[in-house]
Amino acid sequence: MVVVWLRNVLVVCGLVIAAAMPAAAAWTPTPFAPPVGSRWLVVVEDSVVDATRSTTRTATYKFDLRYVAREGEGYRISYMLLDAAVSGNAPSVLLARGAVEALRGVIVRAVTDAAGRPVRVENEDAVRNSMRGLSARFLTPYRGNPQLTQLLNQVFEQLLTATGPEAAEVFLSPLPQLAGAQNTTLKPGEERRSKSDLPSPFGGTIASVKVEKLGPDPKPSDYKVMETETFDEASLKAAIAALTERLAPAAGGASGADIRARLPEIKLSVTKTRTIDVKDGIARAARTEEATRGSGGDVSSERTRTVNVTVTRLP
Repeated sequence: MVVVWLRNVLVVCGLVIAAAMPAAAAWTPTPFAPPVGSRWLVVVEDSVVDATRSTTRTATYKFDLRYVAREGEGYRISYMLLDAAVSGNAPSVLLARGAVEALRGVIVRAVTDAAGRPVRVENEDAVRNSMRGLSARFLTPYRGNPQLTQLLNQVFEQLLTATGPEAAEVFLSPLPQLAGAQNTTLKPGEERRSKSDLPSPFGGTIASVKVEKLGPDPKPSDYKVMETETFDEASLKAAIAALTERLAPAAGGASGADIRARLPEIKLSVTKTRTIDVKDGIARAARTEEATRGSGGDVSSERTRTVNVTVTRLP
């Protein structure tokens, strides 16, 4: 009885001492608050290596970003492609160069939320008109393949008809990705998992799981957000099957039934990692690495993409 009584007394004393201790300060990041009128240089270096086809594409884009005025809790901004350089032997080089020609000097005006994420493009029609001729130039080499031409034209139309946040994703990249780390609600030691279903331009959705956490020793004014995203193999296979089924008739390839019958033999993985450095509330650098690997029978493929972003304030 005495032992039980003494144990209860010690427990109560421990609770009293803990209650009397000052509470640990909540970890809160420095708010996203670039000065109105400030101008920033956003540099994107995008490199793709396809080991299977022995092709590469390297592109460097330079954007002018200005915080024009406050708009509610967010900002009114302008975003313009200043210059770009594209090199390599991949087929996508032609598309990238065409996009540069279409968008260089075009000012995209948008509104952001409190974290700097663009939520609305104010001059969508003007930006779309600048891109209208791009699809025609890009599709010219594929006129001999009606199915492929139709498919690519469908993808372009989906991009050109995007509105609201979807238009912001298309016309203001990589700002939406950077904003995901600004005003973060992540806490030290927390690991946050989320699932998403991304619409596939070929029909259906592609499922993925993303894990987010803060980097080591985070400080409110200087921290990293680290992300790892893994794509569901079954939905990837379904998207590839849908694409192949649409292209097979023109190429005289296997039927849709044959393609789906072979899916169990195929191994496919797509993973993406991203680290975003945030200083004084503003994302100043990001690195994204994406790896796609596949194998089936005696055939294997590997494709890697690396995107580096830097954000520097200009005088």
